[in-house]
Amino acid sequence: MEKVRINGMGTLGTSLKDNLEKSKDCYLVENKKQSDPYVNYNNTIIHTSWLTNVDYCENNRKEAEFYCIRPLKKLIKLCEKYDMKLIFISSAYVFSGDLPVDMSYSVSCLKNPINFYGRLKSQAEEMIQDSKIEKWNIVRTDNIYSKNKKPIYKKGATDWISTPTEVGFLSEKIISLIEKGTTNQIHHFVGDEKLSRFDFLKRFNENIKPCKGRELKLSAKRPINSCLKPT
Repeated sequence: MEKVRINGMGTLGTSLKDNLEKSKDCYLVENKKQSDPYVNYNNTIIHTSWLTNVDYCENNRKEAEFYCIRPLKKLIKLCEKYDMKLIFISSAYVFSGDLPVDMSYSVSCLKNPINFYGRLKSQAEEMIQDSKIEKWNIVRTDNIYSKNKKPIYKKGATDWISTPTEVGFLSEKIISLIEKGTTNQIHHFVGDEKLSRFDFLKRFNENIKPCKGRELKLSAKRPINSCLKPT
C-alpha cells in the first residue's frame, strides 16, 4: 500500500484527503511532528501548497518566490535523498493564452507565461524535471472550483476562456496516478467544457454582470485562452 502525504490543505488538499481515505491502494499519512515529517513515512508527496492569488504574486514577487520556490527546493532535496515520489500541481498559466479560442494547449505546447504566478509554476516544473527525483508527475489544471463553495464575483469576463475543473474530479485523477503507478509524465487534468469566465460564473450567480477582461483592471495579465487539452 502506497503511503501518501499531502502538502497544503486548501480546497484541493482537502478533497485529496477525503478521497485518499476511501482508496484501497493508498494510505494517507498525517504527521503531527513537524521536526521530520518525511523520513520513513511517505512513498509519495502531493505538493499542492502554493500562493494562489495571481495578483498578490504579481505585486509581491520576492515574497511569492520565497513562499513557493524555497519550500519546493527543500522538498526536492528530501525526495532525492529518501527516494520519494513527487506529484506537483501546476497550472494552465504556464502558457501565454494566445491560442485561437477554438484550440486548447496540449502537453507538448511551448510554455510562455505572461504573469509572475505562471513563471513561478513554470520554474517549479523545470526544477522537478531537472532534479534527481526518479519518479515524479506534474499535473496542470485550470480554474479549479468546488461544488460546495460558491464563487463571489460581481463581474465575469466574456473574453477569457478556460476549462473549469471540479476539485473532486481533479483529486480522483491525481490519486489514479498513484494507484496506476504512473510516473515521469506531464498531465492535463481539466473538465470537458470550454467556457468564458462569465458563462462559468453565471452558473453560480444569475445576476453576475458581463465585462471585458481589461475592465477588471487586475494587476496581473491573464491568458485569454487558458484551455488545456485533457490527457
